[in-house]
Amino acid sequence: MGRIKTGLFLDGWVLLDKPVGVSSAFAVNKTRHFLNARKAGHAGTLDPLASGALPIAFGKATSTIPYVMDGEKLYRFLLVFGESRDTGDGEGEVIAISDIFPTREEVEAVFPQFLGEILQHPPVYSALKVNGRRACDLMREGKQVSLAARKVRINSLKILSIPQPHQMMLEVSCGKGVYVRSLAYDIAQACGAEGYVGSLRRMRCGPFSLLEDSPPETLSDAFLRLRLDKREKNPENKTDPSLLLMPIATALDDIPALCVTAKDGERLSWGQKVSAPNGSEDGIYQIRWENHLIGLGQVSEGELRAARMFENHLFWRNNDVERS
Repeated sequence: MGRIKTGLFLDGWVLLDKPVGVSSAFAVNKTRHFLNARKAGHAGTLDPLASGALPIAFGKATSTIPYVMDGEKLYRFLLVFGESRDTGDGEGEVIAISDIFPTREEVEAVFPQFLGEILQHPPVYSALKVNGRRACDLMREGKQVSLAARKVRINSLKILSIPQPHQMMLEVSCGKGVYVRSLAYDIAQACGAEGYVGSLRRMRCGPFSLLEDSPPETLSDAFLRLRLDKREKNPENKTDPSLLLMPIATALDDIPALCVTAKDGERLSWGQKVSAPNGSEDGIYQIRWENHLIGLGQVSEGELRAARMFENHLFWRNNDVERS
């Protein structure tokens, strides 16, 4: 018999600034317990050694996670020259050394070969599955792992600062599936050097962004900030955890909206297709009724069908909607 789920039915998003030293799953569980929420998930895993933007979805918002993961990511990372590590970060064993420390001009000269769609070999110390098991677990057992190159997209690369002659702080804007540890190593190799990621911080994940000058937080700091935000929004109702959540639609800012009648909205909630509004091009849309987000739909050849509904047929009965 499975464990009975407890907690509140909360729907929406929280943007957590994940601290270094904890896994994404640990951070999600702590946040779920903090809010006493029944269901939660996260968009885009951050390694324990990475900090930054970790969007956490609750309830119905979990069905919009794929749309956030498909969005653009922005990372800032410290590229340390002189050594390569087996994990690609400061936690691993040194596997190669070099006394070559590229200049700003030399590093910028190799950027063009990493822009656009490229093939990237993921690090063997990663959570990618090999025959049902994580590659990193197999490596720690002393087994050989080979991961095929994958097509990823890099939108932009730039050097932000040079803290030390052998260190550079870089910023990369990219699509999903990019491993910054692999990117850092590949940039160093293209310069004839060795390198690894000394620190990594995600500033943006899809529509969720951290403030430009926001310092890394501990989980205690993050929960204190959430409490203060809640008090500012409604000083009279300090116990309502839903005040901490951003709307489900926050994850869908880049998706256009279509408004439907109550009759068509109910039909969509039953899985039936309806006629799309005139002039609607094929593609994915937010479905709204009187500015209320009821789901996501796909338009094809003038017809609209549900792709993911956030409200079922009971919504229309509970709201005593007049269908016309």
